[in-house]
Amino acid sequence: MAKATNAEGRTVLIVDDHGPFRNTLKDIIVARFTSICCAEAQNGTDAMSLLDVVEPDLIFMDIKLPDNNGLKLTRHIKKTYPEKVVIIITQHDIPEYKEASMECGADYFVSKGSMNSDDIVRLIEHFVL
Repeated sequence: MAKATNAEGRTVLIVDDHGPFRNTLKDIIVARFTSICCAEAQNGTDAMSLLDVVEPDLIFMDIKLPDNNGLKLTRHIKKTYPEKVVIIITQHDIPEYKEASMECGADYFVSKGSMNSDDIVRLIEHFVL
């Protein structure tokens, strides 16, 4: 699949139960990419209902959600929407989670503790633009 040349009309979905983290991630994205729309979901149920509504190009997916598991959601999303880019984000930077993320079809794995705004910009530039 060819990459788009700009961010016009692109959408990012942030799936994380921690509101301040979602807000920070969203602020970074919209500050750097003014034409990208950001949608947010605080749990797996909301994320799945938003998929067909907002049609995200990229999904930042937390592993631990109050009503579901981000790895299971990722597996389902990648089976149903293989073109969607899913980046697993988690507080738990352990090899087993990274391996499980890749087995579920995630496109990338990143630890929240090591992620900074430059990393977020690079990920979006790589996967969406």
